[in-house]
Amino acid sequence: MLKDKELILMIRNQDNDIIKKLYKQWRPEFVQWIIRKADIDAETAIEIFQQSFIILYENIVSNKLTELSSSLRTYFFSIGMNKIREYKRYNLRFTRDDCSFENSYSMKDEEPQTNYLPTIMEKLDLLGSPCRELLLAFYYQQKKIDEICREMGYNNADTTKTAKYKCLERLRKLCFKEIGKNFDFKSN
Repeated sequence: MLKDKELILMIRNQDNDIIKKLYKQWRPEFVQWIIRKADIDAETAIEIFQQSFIILYENIVSNKLTELSSSLRTYFFSIGMNKIREYKRYNLRFTRDDCSFENSYSMKDEEPQTNYLPTIMEKLDLLGSPCRELLLAFYYQQKKIDEICREMGYNNADTTKTAKYKCLERLRKLCFKEIGKNFDFKSN
């Protein structure tokens, strides 16, 4: 078995074999753990696994992760725990049934929420294609990931979910720049 330092070095050097091996090795255990821990469905657990794995990979490749105070696996699972908290925080306030651009954000102060809809739509336009189409299809038209995958030509549902997550993060950053810290964009 490889040591964590060796694994980190191999990932940093883009060793696809070790990346695939870790992905396949950790996925079943992680998904079952997330389902049990967070009481969520398998599809959401898989999405959280993928987001967490991407974060782990990016932290290693960008040299953000250089020293470990625990095992690499423990570090990865802690990323997953943070993603669960983020998911729960957003979903306590926002359900798929409520999904529309009119109620996909909130203000912590007393200003009416509708004041920010034009800004959100403007920033959505700035994202351009395919992000704009992807987010509109999912949040506004309420299409399922599989349907969006087929219509937009993504390789599979996992790729579509990852693209949706990245597009939503870009939109959050654009909106934050204009609206500021009181803006809380909620996702599903």
